[in-house]
Amino acid sequence: LTYHELQGLTYLQVKGSGIANTCPVVEFGTSDMSEVKPGEYKLENFCMEPTSFTVKEEDARGREEFVQTKLLTRLTYGLSGMEGKVQIG
Repeated sequence: LTYHELQGLTYLQVKGSGIANTCPVVEFGTSDMSEVKPGEYKLENFCMEPTSFTVKEEDARGREEFVQTKLLTRLTYGLSGMEGKVQIG
């Protein structure tokens, strides 16, 4: 859901739905950092939510590697309401 879609929901629509602790989807922009022009940017109401989880695991030979896993709790694991400045280039 986008920020505006989330803001349009009532408490009863969110309650028990599993979307209360999710970050909104970015409506526009790019994920290709080479397309972002150099300069200083201000982030407001920034939210980060993991989309996958990995854990470090040691095999029988003692080698460590990261393996995919799943979330085992319903507690909040996203960070929201963040703000700050970022310098590109």
